[in-house]
Amino acid sequence: TALGIAVGIRLWHNLEVVYDGITRLWSTLFTTLQTNIRWLEAFPVGFKLNEKLTETMGYQISMVLCQYETLRSYLFSLVSVGNGDQHMLLKLLSTVSITMGFNTLICILFDTIQLSTLHVRIISAVFQHIYCVQLTTVSSLWKLFRGKKVNILRNRTDTLEHVDFMQLLLGMLLFTILLFLYTTILVYYFFCSVICYYCVVEGLLLGSIYVCYTLVDKLPLWEVLCRLLPGGATMFGKDVYFVSITPVELQALIPEYCMKTSSSATNDAPVIHRLQTVSHSHFFIIRRAYGSHVSRIARHVIKFPMDVVRGIPTSFLDSLLLDT
Repeated sequence: TALGIAVGIRLWHNLEVVYDGITRLWSTLFTTLQTNIRWLEAFPVGFKLNEKLTETMGYQISMVLCQYETLRSYLFSLVSVGNGDQHMLLKLLSTVSITMGFNTLICILFDTIQLSTLHVRIISAVFQHIYCVQLTTVSSLWKLFRGKKVNILRNRTDTLEHVDFMQLLLGMLLFTILLFLYTTILVYYFFCSVICYYCVVEGLLLGSIYVCYTLVDKLPLWEVLCRLLPGGATMFGKDVYFVSITPVELQALIPEYCMKTSSSATNDAPVIHRLQTVSHSHFFIIRRAYGSHVSRIARHVIKFPMDVVRGIPTSFLDSLLLDT
């Protein structure tokens, strides 16, 4: 709550600076996408791309970007003109941060960025689907040339006994066409899907917001502050839990207990529980708070390159939510 109030007040007193920064960032992203699309149409890094396909895909992507930019400008103009204040949304965010806390502000920013980059996600999904279809088709045609076929029912590859000549001819033509178009599809898939969406949008924008939310939400503030106090390491910051004591251990601790009870009664006696405290270091407290999140991020980063090659890159945030 205190952090939300501080951020809200700071945002309220710097509306013009924040608004100019957001406008500059959005225009930079839009200009960068447009420039890179034109760069892809000019045979980048020596790649000999298919000219007609490149022009068609570049035109479609530019049209989507321009239409989304027009829609965004129109909606923002309606909000600013209808209320007479172009900073109305920022004032609303500042009020939300003061009244509902910093985590609520982070969640609203997360959803806002997802809506603002919806067109990038749609373009990424389209090229990812095209790349997957092309890989699957090329794999099936390669099996056809080797006299193999995929058995969907048994989930295995069987031998194709009777191969028609026309089937081989058609497969050869399709394989040749897809093979020559593979470089063009690969370049657009890697740029639009991997770099623009998964690296920039999810990894940089949404990932940074998720890290901020996790740092604030899982921060062990009470344990750290108690340990900073004089004598806090001995008075606070300890884990209290129950440990079980068997009758044999109890006899070793209390000899009188063994004298009052017989051996048979001692063996049948119930297990006794007592409290025990264990003190932990600062490093252990931080690792316990953030260790699981760091391990999930590391697992995703390790398997992400192979998923990109296979054409099925998993979403960074979706994988984190599935692991929780």
